Amino acid sequence: MPRALLAVLLLSAACATVGDPALQDSKLAYTDRVFQRFIDRYYQGYFDFRPGEATDDGFHDRDGKMPDLSRGAISHEVLRLRAALAELDGMSPADLTDADRVDRELLLSSIQAELLDLTEIRSWERQPSYYNDRVAWSIFGLVKRDFAPLADRLADVVSRERAVPAILADAEANLKNPPKLWVDIAQEDAEGTLSFLTQDVPAAFAKVDDAGLQAQLRDATDRAAEAYRGYLDFLKNDLAARADGDFRLGEDVYRKKLLYEEGIDLPIDRLIEIGEGELARQQANIVSTANQIEPGAGPAAVLAKLTKDHPAADQLLAQTQALLASLRDFCEQHHIVGLPSQQLPTVAETPPFARAFTFASMDTPGPFETKATEAYFYETLPEKSWPAQRIEEHLEAYWRGDIANTAIHEAYPGHYVQFLWLPKSPTKVRKLVAANSFIEGWAHYGEEMLLEEGYGGNDPKLWISEEQWGLVRACRYLVGLRMHTRGMTLDEAVAFFEKNAYLNHANALREAQRGTADPTYLVYTLGKLEILKLRHDYQEKLGAAYTLEGFHDALLSLGYPPIPVARELLLGEVGQPL
Repeated sequence: MPRALLAVLLLSAACATVGDPALQDSKLAYTDRVFQRFIDRYYQGYFDFRPGEATDDGFHDRDGKMPDLSRGAISHEVLRLRAALAELDGMSPADLTDADRVDRELLLSSIQAELLDLTEIRSWERQPSYYNDRVAWSIFGLVKRDFAPLADRLADVVSRERAVPAILADAEANLKNPPKLWVDIAQEDAEGTLSFLTQDVPAAFAKVDDAGLQAQLRDATDRAAEAYRGYLDFLKNDLAARADGDFRLGEDVYRKKLLYEEGIDLPIDRLIEIGEGELARQQANIVSTANQIEPGAGPAAVLAKLTKDHPAADQLLAQTQALLASLRDFCEQHHIVGLPSQQLPTVAETPPFARAFTFASMDTPGPFETKATEAYFYETLPEKSWPAQRIEEHLEAYWRGDIANTAIHEAYPGHYVQFLWLPKSPTKVRKLVAANSFIEGWAHYGEEMLLEEGYGGNDPKLWISEEQWGLVRACRYLVGLRMHTRGMTLDEAVAFFEKNAYLNHANALREAQRGTADPTYLVYTLGKLEILKLRHDYQEKLGAAYTLEGFHDALLSLGYPPIPVARELLLGEVGQPL
């Protein structure tokens, strides 16, 4: 049901009920209560189907449950979503408060995005990692954060592990002709989860002094491990032999995904044109910066030397942790953004089941978590079993300039600061409906913005890292669009990253492979460009009253809606986000 996001807000202003203000206020109060009850019912069903997400978001009434991923349960969820969509569609925007009108539009788009995945993209039939992800993250959600006594969380882990065989059986029944590449990646992920279940989980709960619970854990782990060994055999000896699917979404589905998830309704050719412009800008910048570092050498040669200057694998986490306090202090002292808390995130190793595509990531408590405040900044260490050359290539992604750039992106003023602001979001919907173009766009925007504001003293080695990552994100933008809508092959995508982002082959391959399964990883560049335009327009509106910190605080106070919604809320008008 394509529609311009929030256009209804302007229409509703013209259609407001004329009459007794007291009667109108009473009507709005009544419909607000009806709408709030709908929201509670909708999320009750939403989290019933996604109990692992409930745990992560801070709702702990389903901590012992796992999702039912049978074909029948998925069909039931489709019916539930369609009914919710029809109920929302029947609510007149004119009868809602301003806040409710915004939340209604956010929910409409969010539900359409969920339906698109279940009925047209059909990840549950095409993506083997769909099942492993739900097992691994659901159990890891009980391990990583101390929101309840250790013994209580262990009991819930046992309950969730007991459901693992059924989930993997559903995977074997549901999966049909995925791309061969995805089967290979799923094997790596599943092997990581098997290791996590048999080694990391028992170690995490070793201090629980309850022989009965420990016996239950051993039994549940043995059964889950047996199921995983069977699933790995299925992947290797059954599914891989018949996996010949196409990873491409196609233009129609791709545009729907962008509209529902990010509020963007632009032709693909126009989006490609925008991406090519950003790629050209960053290429000009990196050539200029490389000449400052070593005149005439060129970016590839300069980066080849700089990337050799990286910490050893056993020093990476500690050196990253040491950066965080200085970044926090810079943001405070230079009035970059308000910081609701002084607590630093903890730098830790990426969980073994999530290493296939992730170099670094931020894992923060959910918006409704009140008992645990631990936030984790993950970095992916090389496997000790890898040959020396592969380890070196992997660590080149963590050279000294990149460590700083990554810390800016993940922590200050990036994702971690976003998390600190999230509790200030005004409604339940705005705490739970998240646009990746806002989330990743803000973190990517922060990399260049912080250097412009003086972090690092204009060090060209920091700038060249920011510019290379700008090129990586611009390449993601273009590769995602072209692979899924314009026929670009995986090999062509690898070559594109190598040529335009100066990546070695191993990292270019990793980036291109990610794009097959993460088609809209254009969100980094897309969101950054949207935020830059919003900042420009916001400054024009406020004039002398504008401050950078004021803009950032106003933006982050909204939650993380699609940027077109943020434009409407900050500017009071619907305008072009790009």
